[in-house]
Amino acid sequence: MGKNEKILNNLSAVAFDNNKCNGCLRCIKACPTEAIRIIENKAALIPERCISCGECARVCLQRARVETFDDFSRLSEYKAPVALICPSIYGQFRNFDDVNILLTVFKNIGFYDVFEVAVGCEILIEQNRKLKEKAPDTAIISNHCPAVVKLIQLKYANLAENVTPLISAEEITAKIALKTVMDSGGFCREDVGIFLISPCSANVAAFRGNTYFDGIFSFSDIYARLLNGMKGVETPESLSIAGQFGIGRGYEGAEARTIGVGNTVFCSGMENVIRVLNDFECGHLDDAGFLDLSCCSGGCVGGAFNIENPYMARSRISRLKRSTPRDYNKNIFMEDEYFLKSAEGQNIFVPAADRKRALMQMMQVKSLYNKLPKYDCGRCGAPSCMAYAEDYIGGLKLKCPYINDKDLKGD
Repeated sequence: MGKNEKILNNLSAVAFDNNKCNGCLRCIKACPTEAIRIIENKAALIPERCISCGECARVCLQRARVETFDDFSRLSEYKAPVALICPSIYGQFRNFDDVNILLTVFKNIGFYDVFEVAVGCEILIEQNRKLKEKAPDTAIISNHCPAVVKLIQLKYANLAENVTPLISAEEITAKIALKTVMDSGGFCREDVGIFLISPCSANVAAFRGNTYFDGIFSFSDIYARLLNGMKGVETPESLSIAGQFGIGRGYEGAEARTIGVGNTVFCSGMENVIRVLNDFECGHLDDAGFLDLSCCSGGCVGGAFNIENPYMARSRISRLKRSTPRDYNKNIFMEDEYFLKSAEGQNIFVPAADRKRALMQMMQVKSLYNKLPKYDCGRCGAPSCMAYAEDYIGGLKLKCPYINDKDLKGD
Protein backbone atom coordinates (compact mmCIF):
# COMPACT_ATOMS: atom_id res chain seq x y z
CA MET A 1 0.00 0.00 0.00
CA GLY A 2 1.46 3.35 -1.06
CA LYS A 3 1.45 6.59 0.91
CA ASN A 4 -1.47 8.00 -1.05
CA GLU A 5 -3.59 4.95 -0.24
CA LYS A 6 -2.80 5.27 3.46
CA ILE A 7 -3.92 8.89 3.47
CA LEU A 8 -7.08 8.32 1.45
CA ASN A 9 -9.13 5.67 3.19
CA ASN A 10 -12.89 5.60 2.59
CA LEU A 11 -15.29 6.81 5.24
CA SER A 12 -18.12 4.42 6.14
CA ALA A 13 -20.79 6.74 4.72
CA VAL A 14 -19.15 7.46 1.36
CA ALA A 15 -17.35 5.41 -1.27
CA PHE A 16 -16.62 5.70 -4.98
CA ASP A 17 -17.05 3.11 -7.71
CA ASN A 18 -13.81 3.20 -9.67
CA ASN A 19 -15.43 1.36 -12.56
CA LYS A 20 -17.76 4.33 -13.09
CA CYS A 21 -15.53 7.28 -12.12
CA ASN A 22 -13.83 8.99 -15.07
CA GLY A 23 -11.95 11.65 -13.10
CA CYS A 24 -14.03 14.54 -14.44
CA LEU A 25 -13.27 16.88 -11.45
CA ARG A 26 -16.93 17.75 -10.79
CA CYS A 27 -16.91 16.28 -7.30
CA ILE A 28 -13.72 17.97 -6.12
CA LYS A 29 -15.11 21.34 -7.18
CA ALA A 30 -18.48 20.75 -5.51
CA CYS A 31 -17.18 19.49 -2.17
CA PRO A 32 -17.47 22.32 0.42
CA THR A 33 -14.67 20.94 2.62
CA GLU A 34 -12.27 19.86 -0.15
CA ALA A 35 -12.51 16.24 0.96
CA ILE A 36 -11.98 14.62 -2.48
CA ARG A 37 -8.89 14.19 -4.62
CA ILE A 38 -8.43 12.72 -8.09
CA ILE A 39 -5.60 10.18 -8.04
CA GLU A 40 -4.78 8.17 -11.15
CA ASN A 41 -7.94 9.54 -12.75
CA LYS A 42 -10.18 8.22 -9.97
CA ALA A 43 -11.92 9.98 -7.07
CA ALA A 44 -10.57 9.27 -3.58
CA LEU A 45 -11.78 10.51 -0.23
CA ILE A 46 -10.02 12.19 2.69
CA PRO A 47 -12.40 10.87 5.37
CA GLU A 48 -11.59 13.34 8.13
CA ARG A 49 -12.73 16.19 5.87
CA CYS A 50 -15.95 14.59 4.63
CA ILE A 51 -19.24 15.89 6.08
CA SER A 52 -21.39 13.45 4.01
CA CYS A 53 -23.45 16.32 2.60
CA GLY A 54 -24.13 14.61 -0.73
CA GLU A 55 -22.90 17.45 -2.95
CA CYS A 56 -20.59 15.06 -4.82
CA ALA A 57 -23.51 12.71 -5.51
CA ARG A 58 -25.61 15.57 -6.91
CA VAL A 59 -23.01 16.66 -9.48
CA CYS A 60 -21.65 13.24 -10.52
CA LEU A 61 -22.90 12.44 -14.03
CA GLN A 62 -21.40 8.94 -13.86
CA ARG A 63 -23.19 8.03 -10.62
CA ALA A 64 -19.83 6.92 -9.29
CA ARG A 65 -20.56 7.71 -5.67
CA VAL A 66 -22.08 4.82 -3.77
CA GLU A 67 -23.59 4.76 -0.29
CA THR A 68 -23.08 2.22 2.42
CA PHE A 69 -26.58 1.94 3.84
CA ASP A 70 -27.63 -1.31 5.48
CA ASP A 71 -29.35 -4.08 3.55
CA PHE A 72 -33.05 -4.62 4.25
CA SER A 73 -32.37 -8.28 5.05
CA ARG A 74 -30.92 -7.17 8.39
CA LEU A 75 -34.46 -7.04 9.80
CA SER A 76 -34.27 -10.81 10.31
CA GLU A 77 -31.46 -10.35 12.86
CA TYR A 78 -33.89 -8.99 15.47
CA LYS A 79 -37.08 -10.22 17.11
CA ALA A 80 -38.45 -6.68 17.20
CA PRO A 81 -37.09 -4.50 14.36
CA VAL A 82 -38.30 -0.90 14.70
CA ALA A 83 -38.49 1.77 11.98
CA LEU A 84 -37.82 5.46 12.64
CA ILE A 85 -39.43 7.60 9.91
CA CYS A 86 -37.97 10.99 8.97
CA PRO A 87 -40.59 13.72 8.30
CA SER A 88 -39.45 14.31 4.71
CA ILE A 89 -40.73 10.85 3.77
CA TYR A 90 -44.34 12.04 4.17
CA GLY A 91 -43.96 14.07 0.98
CA GLN A 92 -42.74 11.25 -1.23
CA PHE A 93 -46.09 9.70 -2.18
CA ARG A 94 -48.85 10.91 -4.50
CA ASN A 95 -52.51 10.91 -3.47
CA PHE A 96 -51.44 10.44 0.13
CA ASP A 97 -53.62 12.03 2.80
CA ASP A 98 -53.23 9.85 5.90
CA VAL A 99 -49.90 9.35 7.69
CA ASN A 100 -51.29 6.23 9.35
CA ILE A 101 -51.40 4.45 5.99
CA LEU A 102 -47.64 4.82 5.59
CA LEU A 103 -46.93 3.81 9.18
CA THR A 104 -49.13 0.73 8.80
CA VAL A 105 -47.26 -0.29 5.65
CA PHE A 106 -43.97 -0.22 7.55
CA LYS A 107 -45.39 -2.77 9.97
CA ASN A 108 -46.75 -4.83 7.10
CA ILE A 109 -43.37 -5.12 5.37
CA GLY A 110 -41.63 -6.58 8.40
CA PHE A 111 -41.17 -4.02 11.17
CA TYR A 112 -42.44 -4.82 14.66
CA ASP A 113 -43.25 -1.17 15.32
CA VAL A 114 -42.75 2.27 13.79
CA PHE A 115 -41.99 5.66 15.37
CA GLU A 116 -42.04 9.14 13.88
CA VAL A 117 -38.89 11.28 14.10
CA ALA A 118 -41.37 14.16 13.88
CA VAL A 119 -42.09 13.55 17.57
CA GLY A 120 -38.40 13.97 18.39
CA CYS A 121 -38.42 17.16 16.33
CA GLU A 122 -41.25 18.57 18.45
CA ILE A 123 -39.40 17.77 21.67
CA LEU A 124 -36.24 19.36 20.26
CA ILE A 125 -38.11 22.53 19.30
CA GLU A 126 -39.46 22.85 22.84
CA GLN A 127 -36.02 22.28 24.36
CA ASN A 128 -34.49 24.92 22.08
CA ARG A 129 -37.20 27.33 23.11
CA LYS A 130 -36.31 26.74 26.76
CA LEU A 131 -32.64 27.31 25.99
CA LYS A 132 -33.46 30.65 24.40
CA GLU A 133 -35.54 31.67 27.40
CA LYS A 134 -32.57 30.95 29.69
CA ALA A 135 -30.05 32.75 27.46
CA PRO A 136 -32.00 35.22 25.27
CA ASP A 137 -28.86 37.02 24.09
CA THR A 138 -27.12 33.86 22.88
CA ALA A 139 -27.54 32.85 19.24
CA ILE A 140 -28.37 29.16 18.77
CA ILE A 141 -27.68 27.11 15.65
CA SER A 142 -30.01 24.14 15.18
CA ASN A 143 -28.35 20.72 15.16
CA HIS A 144 -31.01 19.04 13.01
CA CYS A 145 -28.74 18.76 9.94
CA PRO A 146 -25.69 16.61 10.77
CA ALA A 147 -23.88 17.85 7.67
CA VAL A 148 -24.21 21.46 8.88
CA VAL A 149 -22.91 20.49 12.33
CA LYS A 150 -19.90 18.76 10.77
CA LEU A 151 -19.31 21.71 8.45
CA ILE A 152 -19.22 24.04 11.46
CA GLN A 153 -16.80 21.74 13.28
CA LEU A 154 -14.42 21.70 10.34
CA LYS A 155 -14.59 25.21 8.89
CA TYR A 156 -16.21 27.41 11.55
CA ALA A 157 -14.75 26.01 14.76
CA ASN A 158 -15.37 29.22 16.72
CA LEU A 159 -19.11 28.83 16.03
CA ALA A 160 -19.26 25.28 17.44
CA GLU A 161 -20.29 26.60 20.85
CA ASN A 162 -23.42 28.10 19.26
CA VAL A 163 -24.71 24.71 18.11
CA THR A 164 -27.56 23.68 20.38
CA PRO A 165 -26.23 21.42 23.17
CA LEU A 166 -28.86 18.74 22.61
CA ILE A 167 -28.84 15.33 21.03
CA SER A 168 -30.63 15.13 17.69
CA ALA A 169 -34.31 14.50 17.04
CA GLU A 170 -33.38 11.10 15.61
CA GLU A 171 -31.59 10.13 18.83
CA ILE A 172 -34.45 11.37 20.98
CA THR A 173 -36.89 9.29 18.93
CA ALA A 174 -34.62 6.25 19.09
CA LYS A 175 -34.47 6.48 22.89
CA ILE A 176 -38.27 6.76 23.11
CA ALA A 177 -38.74 3.83 20.69
CA LEU A 178 -36.28 1.58 22.50
CA LYS A 179 -37.81 2.24 25.92
CA THR A 180 -41.38 1.84 24.64
CA VAL A 181 -40.77 -1.44 22.79
CA MET A 182 -38.72 -2.99 25.61
CA ASP A 183 -41.28 -2.03 28.25
CA SER A 184 -44.41 -3.01 26.29
CA GLY A 185 -43.09 -6.18 24.66
CA GLY A 186 -40.82 -7.51 27.38
CA PHE A 187 -37.83 -7.53 25.04
CA CYS A 188 -34.18 -7.12 26.05
CA ARG A 189 -31.91 -4.70 24.18
CA GLU A 190 -30.45 -7.45 21.98
CA ASP A 191 -33.92 -8.32 20.70
CA VAL A 192 -34.73 -4.80 19.48
CA GLY A 193 -33.26 -3.40 16.26
CA ILE A 194 -33.63 0.36 15.78
CA PHE A 195 -33.46 1.26 12.07
CA LEU A 196 -33.52 4.84 10.77
CA ILE A 197 -35.13 5.33 7.35
CA SER A 198 -32.99 8.11 5.94
CA PRO A 199 -33.13 10.41 2.89
CA CYS A 200 -29.43 11.36 3.15
CA SER A 201 -25.96 9.96 3.78
CA ALA A 202 -25.17 12.50 6.51
CA ASN A 203 -27.31 10.42 8.86
CA VAL A 204 -25.14 7.38 8.11
CA ALA A 205 -22.01 9.21 9.20
CA ALA A 206 -23.76 10.73 12.21
CA PHE A 207 -25.50 7.66 13.61
CA ARG A 208 -23.67 4.55 12.47
CA GLY A 209 -22.08 3.11 15.59
CA ASN A 210 -24.42 5.11 17.83
CA THR A 211 -25.62 3.15 20.87
CA TYR A 212 -29.28 3.65 20.00
CA PHE A 213 -29.13 2.69 16.31
CA ASP A 214 -28.65 -0.76 14.84
CA GLY A 215 -28.86 0.17 11.17
CA ILE A 216 -29.77 2.82 8.61
CA PHE A 217 -31.81 2.14 5.48
CA SER A 218 -31.87 4.39 2.44
CA PHE A 219 -35.40 5.54 1.73
CA SER A 220 -34.84 5.09 -2.01
CA ASP A 221 -33.93 1.42 -1.43
CA ILE A 222 -37.25 0.57 0.24
CA TYR A 223 -39.49 2.99 -1.67
CA ALA A 224 -40.84 0.28 -4.00
CA ARG A 225 -41.74 -1.96 -1.03
CA LEU A 226 -43.67 0.89 0.57
CA LEU A 227 -45.41 1.95 -2.63
CA ASN A 228 -46.60 -1.57 -3.37
CA GLY A 229 -47.66 -2.07 0.24
CA MET A 230 -49.85 1.05 0.28
CA LYS A 231 -52.16 -0.44 -2.33
CA GLY A 232 -53.37 -3.12 0.07
CA VAL A 233 -54.11 -0.95 3.14
CA GLU A 234 -57.85 -0.50 3.54
CA THR A 235 -58.09 0.20 7.28
CA PRO A 236 -54.81 1.61 8.64
CA GLU A 237 -53.86 1.35 12.30
CA SER A 238 -54.00 4.56 14.32
CA LEU A 239 -50.25 4.98 14.89
CA SER A 240 -49.36 8.62 14.27
CA ILE A 241 -48.98 10.92 17.28
CA ALA A 242 -46.99 13.72 15.63
CA GLY A 243 -48.47 17.19 15.30
CA GLN A 244 -48.16 19.87 12.63
CA PHE A 245 -44.85 21.19 13.90
CA GLY A 246 -43.09 17.83 13.74
CA ILE A 247 -44.48 16.82 10.35
CA GLY A 248 -43.51 20.21 8.94
CA ARG A 249 -39.89 19.61 9.94
CA GLY A 250 -39.39 17.86 6.62
CA TYR A 251 -38.77 21.12 4.78
CA GLU A 252 -36.66 24.21 5.36
CA GLY A 253 -37.42 26.77 8.01
CA ALA A 254 -40.04 24.81 9.95
CA GLU A 255 -38.06 24.92 13.19
CA ALA A 256 -37.27 28.62 12.81
CA ARG A 257 -40.95 29.42 12.21
CA THR A 258 -42.10 27.32 15.15
CA ILE A 259 -39.63 28.22 17.88
CA GLY A 260 -41.05 31.74 18.14
CA VAL A 261 -38.14 33.50 19.86
CA GLY A 262 -36.45 36.67 18.60
CA ASN A 263 -35.06 37.01 15.09
CA THR A 264 -34.73 33.69 13.31
CA VAL A 265 -32.75 32.93 10.14
CA PHE A 266 -33.31 29.90 7.96
CA CYS A 267 -31.92 28.78 4.62
CA SER A 268 -31.15 25.64 2.65
CA GLY A 269 -28.63 24.60 0.03
CA MET A 270 -24.88 24.39 0.62
CA GLU A 271 -24.03 27.70 -1.05
CA ASN A 272 -26.61 29.56 1.04
CA VAL A 273 -25.56 27.83 4.27
CA ILE A 274 -21.93 28.81 3.74
CA ARG A 275 -22.93 32.39 3.01
CA VAL A 276 -25.00 32.60 6.22
CA LEU A 277 -22.21 31.04 8.32
CA ASN A 278 -19.66 33.44 6.81
CA ASP A 279 -21.85 36.42 7.64
CA PHE A 280 -22.59 35.09 11.12
CA GLU A 281 -18.89 34.52 11.82
CA CYS A 282 -18.08 38.06 10.67
CA GLY A 283 -20.72 39.56 12.95
CA HIS A 284 -23.12 40.64 10.21
CA LEU A 285 -25.95 38.61 11.79
CA ASP A 286 -25.35 39.68 15.38
CA ASP A 287 -29.09 40.23 15.99
CA ALA A 288 -30.01 36.68 14.93
CA GLY A 289 -31.33 34.60 17.80
CA PHE A 290 -31.81 31.25 16.07
CA LEU A 291 -30.32 29.79 12.87
CA ASP A 292 -32.07 26.89 11.12
CA LEU A 293 -29.77 25.67 8.33
CA SER A 294 -30.08 22.70 5.94
CA CYS A 295 -27.42 21.58 3.49
CA CYS A 296 -29.99 20.04 1.13
CA SER A 297 -31.92 22.42 -1.09
CA GLY A 298 -35.43 22.86 0.28
CA GLY A 299 -34.51 21.13 3.54
CA CYS A 300 -34.69 17.39 4.17
CA VAL A 301 -37.13 16.96 1.27
CA GLY A 302 -34.10 17.72 -0.92
CA GLY A 303 -32.11 14.76 0.44
CA ALA A 304 -30.18 12.89 -2.22
CA PHE A 305 -32.04 9.63 -1.51
CA ASN A 306 -35.56 10.93 -1.67
CA ILE A 307 -37.63 10.17 -4.75
CA GLU A 308 -39.86 13.15 -5.47
CA ASN A 309 -39.10 16.73 -6.49
CA PRO A 310 -38.41 18.60 -3.22
CA TYR A 311 -40.85 21.40 -3.98
CA MET A 312 -43.66 19.00 -4.75
CA ALA A 313 -42.78 17.05 -1.60
CA ARG A 314 -43.01 20.25 0.42
CA SER A 315 -46.43 20.98 -1.04
CA ARG A 316 -47.68 17.53 -0.05
CA ILE A 317 -46.36 17.88 3.51
CA SER A 318 -48.06 21.27 3.80
CA ARG A 319 -51.32 19.64 2.75
CA LEU A 320 -50.86 16.87 5.32
CA LYS A 321 -50.26 19.45 8.04
CA ARG A 322 -53.67 20.98 7.47
CA SER A 323 -55.32 17.70 8.48
CA THR A 324 -53.03 17.14 11.47
CA PRO A 325 -53.66 18.37 15.04
CA ARG A 326 -51.74 21.49 15.93
CA ASP A 327 -50.79 20.16 19.37
CA TYR A 328 -47.38 18.60 19.67
CA ASN A 329 -45.54 16.33 22.08
CA LYS A 330 -43.64 18.88 24.12
CA ASN A 331 -44.18 17.02 27.40
CA ILE A 332 -42.74 13.64 26.39
CA PHE A 333 -39.40 12.77 28.02
CA MET A 334 -38.17 16.25 28.86
CA GLU A 335 -35.50 15.26 31.41
CA ASP A 336 -31.93 16.56 31.30
CA GLU A 337 -30.76 13.24 29.80
CA TYR A 338 -31.41 14.70 26.35
CA PHE A 339 -28.74 17.39 26.76
CA LEU A 340 -25.34 16.80 25.27
CA LYS A 341 -22.16 18.81 25.29
CA SER A 342 -21.64 21.29 22.48
CA ALA A 343 -19.96 20.30 19.23
CA GLU A 344 -16.21 20.84 19.25
CA GLY A 345 -14.24 22.43 16.45
CA GLN A 346 -11.80 20.38 14.40
CA ASN A 347 -8.90 21.50 12.22
CA ILE A 348 -9.01 20.37 8.59
CA PHE A 349 -5.27 20.91 8.07
CA VAL A 350 -3.65 19.33 11.12
CA PRO A 351 -0.02 20.38 11.51
CA ALA A 352 2.59 18.59 13.61
CA ALA A 353 2.01 18.37 17.34
CA ASP A 354 5.32 20.09 18.06
CA ARG A 355 4.68 23.84 17.93
CA LYS A 356 7.96 24.74 16.29
CA ARG A 357 7.52 22.10 13.60
CA ALA A 358 3.89 23.13 13.12
CA LEU A 359 4.89 26.72 12.43
CA MET A 360 7.52 25.46 10.00
CA GLN A 361 4.90 23.43 8.15
CA MET A 362 2.61 26.43 7.88
CA MET A 363 5.48 28.47 6.45
CA GLN A 364 6.23 25.67 3.97
CA VAL A 365 2.61 25.62 2.83
CA LYS A 366 2.66 29.38 2.29
CA SER A 367 5.99 29.22 0.47
CA LEU A 368 4.78 26.47 -1.86
CA TYR A 369 1.46 28.21 -2.47
CA ASN A 370 3.29 31.34 -3.60
CA LYS A 371 5.05 29.27 -6.28
CA LEU A 372 1.80 27.93 -7.71
CA PRO A 373 -0.15 29.58 -10.56
CA LYS A 374 -3.30 30.00 -8.39
CA TYR A 375 -5.58 28.89 -11.21
CA ASP A 376 -7.47 26.52 -8.90
CA CYS A 377 -8.06 24.41 -12.00
CA GLY A 378 -8.07 21.01 -10.32
CA ARG A 379 -5.83 19.39 -12.93
CA CYS A 380 -3.44 18.20 -10.23
CA GLY A 381 -6.28 16.32 -8.54
CA ALA A 382 -6.74 18.81 -5.69
CA PRO A 383 -9.64 21.29 -5.75
CA SER A 384 -7.46 24.39 -5.26
CA CYS A 385 -3.85 25.49 -5.20
CA MET A 386 -3.99 25.96 -1.43
CA ALA A 387 -5.32 22.41 -1.04
CA TYR A 388 -2.49 21.18 -3.25
CA ALA A 389 0.09 22.96 -1.08
CA GLU A 390 -1.38 21.53 2.12
CA ASP A 391 -1.49 18.04 0.59
CA TYR A 392 2.09 18.26 -0.65
CA ILE A 393 3.50 19.39 2.68
CA GLY A 394 1.31 16.84 4.46
CA GLY A 395 2.78 14.00 2.40
CA LEU A 396 0.38 13.58 -0.54
CA LYS A 397 2.55 14.35 -3.58
CA LEU A 398 0.18 15.26 -6.40
CA LYS A 399 1.52 16.53 -9.71
CA CYS A 400 0.91 20.14 -10.73
CA PRO A 401 1.06 20.49 -14.54
CA TYR A 402 2.26 24.10 -14.30
CA ILE A 403 5.33 23.64 -12.11
CA ASN A 404 8.44 21.50 -12.40
CA ASP A 405 9.44 19.06 -9.68
CA LYS A 406 12.78 20.82 -9.26
CA ASP A 407 10.93 24.02 -8.32
CA LEU A 408 9.36 22.15 -5.41
CA LYS A 409 12.64 21.09 -3.88
CA GLY A 410 13.13 22.53 -0.44
CA ASP A 411 9.37 22.54 0.30
